[in-house]
Amino acid sequence: EAALVEGCSRLRVFTRITLPMMRAPLASAALFVFILNWSDYLIALLLTTREWVTIPVYMASLSSSMTGQLYGAKAALGLIAAVPPVIMGIAIQRHLVRGLTFGALKQ
Repeated sequence: EAALVEGCSRLRVFTRITLPMMRAPLASAALFVFILNWSDYLIALLLTTREWVTIPVYMASLSSSMTGQLYGAKAALGLIAAVPPVIMGIAIQRHLVRGLTFGALKQ
């Protein structure tokens, strides 16, 4: 309200005050949603075709009664599937730490 009284527009108040305060919670929510959707099996199974499958769907197809469990291939795919969430977590780590410690430390 003080910024509006000083003459700032609503867009400027949002970009200069509200958005910087929301950066840490938005980063946390984005990482959480990305990890949930990246490793989703059921929706990917229902919405993909046999030519285009996601990593979790392909990992499930590696188990069959004829070949048994292909543990080496599953381990390699699990490692490949874990790389993008780890990279995203490292990229937004400072926002996550700031969001987790925002009210806990006296400055």
